Amino acid sequence: MTRVGADLVRVTVVAARGRTDLVLPTSVPVAELLRGSGLLDRVAAGERPRLLAGGTRELLPGRGLTDQEVDDGAVLTLTCETDPPPHAHDDLVTVVADVVEHDLATWSVATGRRTAVGAGAALLLLGAAALLAGRGPQAWGAAGAVALLGVAAALVLSRRGSALPATLVAWLAVAYAVVALVGSPSPFPWPVQGGAAAVLVGASFLPDRRLRLVLLPAVLTGVAVAGSGLLAGWLGLPVVAVLTGVAVLVAGAGDVLVWLATVPARLHPEPVGVHALDRDRVVDQVTRTHQVLAVLGAASGLLLVVAAPAAASLGAWGATAAMVACLLVLLRARRHRTATGVLTGLASGLTGSVALAAAVLWLHPDWRLGVAAGLVATGGGAVLVGVRGVGPSLRLGRLAELAETLALVALPPLLVAATGLLGAVQRWVP
Repeated sequence: MTRVGADLVRVTVVAARGRTDLVLPTSVPVAELLRGSGLLDRVAAGERPRLLAGGTRELLPGRGLTDQEVDDGAVLTLTCETDPPPHAHDDLVTVVADVVEHDLATWSVATGRRTAVGAGAALLLLGAAALLAGRGPQAWGAAGAVALLGVAAALVLSRRGSALPATLVAWLAVAYAVVALVGSPSPFPWPVQGGAAAVLVGASFLPDRRLRLVLLPAVLTGVAVAGSGLLAGWLGLPVVAVLTGVAVLVAGAGDVLVWLATVPARLHPEPVGVHALDRDRVVDQVTRTHQVLAVLGAASGLLLVVAAPAAASLGAWGATAAMVACLLVLLRARRHRTATGVLTGLASGLTGSVALAAAVLWLHPDWRLGVAAGLVATGGGAVLVGVRGVGPSLRLGRLAELAETLALVALPPLLVAATGLLGAVQRWVP
């Protein structure tokens, strides 16, 4: 079928009372087309007309046919919906009850369960902090016992299908295990003890397919923290310097994380001559890639949170290096398409920034005024962006690319200055 004109399109409108062939302009809104073509004559009073393309996709009244991908020769369906009559009451009590029942959000049992789980998790975290501050054999033993009970409870909850409580209890078990080993006497530095505890408890959940992905970040973070402690002992460097360096390098190596995530997927082009791709296989591979990328991103963010006090203890250079690393993680979140990827990047950068700010405020009281000014300015800017609803912009994209490049360039010298690497090299080289 050939087009009748550059701005016209031939369509067939099917309604309950027959069908009509029309030649309609492509740029006029659908609402005006319905009024001007006489199609509303088939709509009874009290009915709302709907024009469907393909039988299911409703055309928006305020947009034209071309904007909604209606081609020449398309078949459109005209349907009508009757709005339900409003409730009529002559009693004020009945009206109030109807509003409360239907127009206001009510409290549900599921909401109560989630609230109880959240409150319990907060109290358990406070308990872990209290045991960590206790510093005694009784505190270490109690933390270890709670960790073992948490592992058993998380596995039971997972088998019952309670995903959220199982995840929270599993992470709390990791936290209590870290408290138990970090506080106990050992010849190894605290990162080795804490990292080993996270690896042991996190690995205990790997056989459970429901908890495997959500606990993998704990295992990877534990490996990185424990490795930092061992590397510091081998190199003869301060533990806080090595831990800060590892966390900043991992946060800065975002492209390497993407490459690592694509390795398990094994995406390869089909051989020549194969016309149809196995879509199920591609879906499985892409899903696996996104899962691995989310796990690596969460582990990188958790490592930033753990290393924040260490970076703050190194002074201005360490705090600046950690802040630039958090900024890099936030900037890279814009590259993701999926909600999980964006949320992981934003959560990692924000939690790392909050942990760093808290550590700086605690360790450096004379910096509090400057940190407060920076937090107020950053928070105000974020609120302004959210209120204005800034969408995708080429200028903002270029500014973000420039900021990411400058951060990558500034990160190595900041890291060298923070960790005292030059002094260590001068001591090694005669």
